[in-house]
Amino acid sequence: MDERRLVQACLRKERKAQELLYKRHYGRMMGLCMRYARDRDEAAAMLNQGFFKVYESLDRFDPDKGKLEGWIYRIVLHAAIDHYRAVIRPNRSEIVDPAEGWDVRDASEDALDRMAAEEILALVQRLTPQYKAVFNLYVIEGFSHAEIAERLGISEGTSKSNLAKARRNLQAMILEREEAQAHRYAR
Repeated sequence: MDERRLVQACLRKERKAQELLYKRHYGRMMGLCMRYARDRDEAAAMLNQGFFKVYESLDRFDPDKGKLEGWIYRIVLHAAIDHYRAVIRPNRSEIVDPAEGWDVRDASEDALDRMAAEEILALVQRLTPQYKAVFNLYVIEGFSHAEIAERLGISEGTSKSNLAKARRNLQAMILEREEAQAHRYAR
């Protein structure tokens, strides 16, 4: 079924069409949600909320102005950000002071070259929710610090600081992983 017919069928509330739309976009959208969630269950909750919003506003999609996948992506991304604001952000104890240091040591590019995308995603998943949100919005989604600050309700300085801390934590995790592997091979 082509995109226009699928949208029309979904607007008529045809369950099979809604299921097909969900299945077609599940992989990419779940990947998006996994970048913002603490675990798979939380990602599934974000994804379901996102698709609820998709179905709710599908009548506003204009196929002449863009692709359906991009439109869905933006809605699911905003659902993930809304989830962050509602669930994670109230626990502000992990948000850092922007006045803290900015010393970020570069991790070995060789280490990154040897890592699979799944391994890197697993390391990103270990970041605190605040660091992970800023890291994903800045590095993956391409938002500016001003845009991140507005979306997450934090200052630009906090966004910059959280990104620096996220990078430093990721670099430390990568170096720790490399040292552990080197130690294993040295035996």
